[in-house]
Amino acid sequence: ELQVVASPFDVRQGGFTGGGINAITKSGTNTFHASVYGYYTNENLYGRYNQLKDETAMLGDQSTKTWGVSLAGPLVKDKLFFYTNLEYKKNTYPTSSYNPGYLADYVTENEANTIINTYKKYTGNNETYGVQDIDTRSTSFLARLDWNIDDLNKFTLRYQLNDSYKDVWGSGSNTYVFNNSGYKIADRTNSIVMELNSQLTPKLHNEARLGMSFVRDHREVPYDGANVTIKGLGSKQSRTAYIGTEYSSGANTLDQDIWTLEDNLTYNTGNHSITLGTHNEFYRMKNLFIQAATGSWYYNSLQDFVDDKPYQFSYNY
Repeated sequence: ELQVVASPFDVRQGGFTGGGINAITKSGTNTFHASVYGYYTNENLYGRYNQLKDETAMLGDQSTKTWGVSLAGPLVKDKLFFYTNLEYKKNTYPTSSYNPGYLADYVTENEANTIINTYKKYTGNNETYGVQDIDTRSTSFLARLDWNIDDLNKFTLRYQLNDSYKDVWGSGSNTYVFNNSGYKIADRTNSIVMELNSQLTPKLHNEARLGMSFVRDHREVPYDGANVTIKGLGSKQSRTAYIGTEYSSGANTLDQDIWTLEDNLTYNTGNHSITLGTHNEFYRMKNLFIQAATGSWYYNSLQDFVDDKPYQFSYNY
């Protein structure tokens, strides 16, 4: 169940700008339930108009896939219940049509091969060019445990995992990025929430909650190698190529540990409810961000790159 709130009067709902979303996940019952589901689309289900070429043509191989399975039921009848869900998603589409040799005045295949061979001679790293798949993948897991301790106390434990990544790579009409010179944005998040609801008296109840989230974000690169910018490519010498470890991705991580402690005591009297509580959040963050961590070289022409005559160099440690 989802609830969207814009300006709630409940003092327990706050700490957001614009609006908040409250989500209640499924829970187990006294009956076992299982489900399997999937969603799928591919290029055959999309339109066939290529705006870049201004023509009607079949799109390249691409797809969107979602597969999942859930299981729920009792561990102890009327007392202890569980619910679990595992889901996998993958979206794939080909890179843009801007590849060496695609347009008359673009980076040529001869220029691309020269850059690759020269780069390998200097660094030992292998590069490629051409159409490749851009992927976004995620694996999600949810587990929930509900415990009816007695008639007056109920305890809920919820665990969530998200393990995902997204390919970031792209070339434009004036710039070309070699296939292994992009990066992945990778995320792994573990979240745990514990909640105890207690009816203290017929008019007084308490809600205690402890939450923990551990977020690990980083950029993954195919290799650690010199970041190189080469200008003056193409028949009009107006194109630029990038090869090597992406400028901002050689040293890029963010770790976050977030602890939330909340307790709310509510007194019901007639048509009124009075709530007194506390909400506390504790953060621990570690951010590594160094641009040009593998060194960045700039060349005005392909010949300057072959001769190793950069006009600029930067390196941050």
